[in-house]
Amino acid sequence: MRNVESLIAFGVDTVFGLPGDGINGIMEALRQRQDEIRFIQVRHEEAAAFMACGYALANAGHDTRSLQAWLGHRNIQHTVRYTELTPYRFKDFWRT
Repeated sequence: MRNVESLIAFGVDTVFGLPGDGINGIMEALRQRQDEIRFIQVRHEEAAAFMACGYALANAGHDTRSLQAWLGHRNIQHTVRYTELTPYRFKDFWRT
């Protein structure tokens, strides 16, 4: 499937998600290319988003606690929720 081929071409190595009837074609394409891209099944869509964000941050070498301190949050859950709601405010944080 072209979607999975595009993800691989862009360097995506992991997909977080929830399988269902509407994406059977994508799931089959992921299964066929599992040596190049892996699928992590979650129980809720929001969990997939949080996992993907954390995975990207860790792979980029960022410590989520530094992001929490930068924002002044006392609780990391607040940081996660805040970054989800206002991603445009963090464009400079991600640049190294």
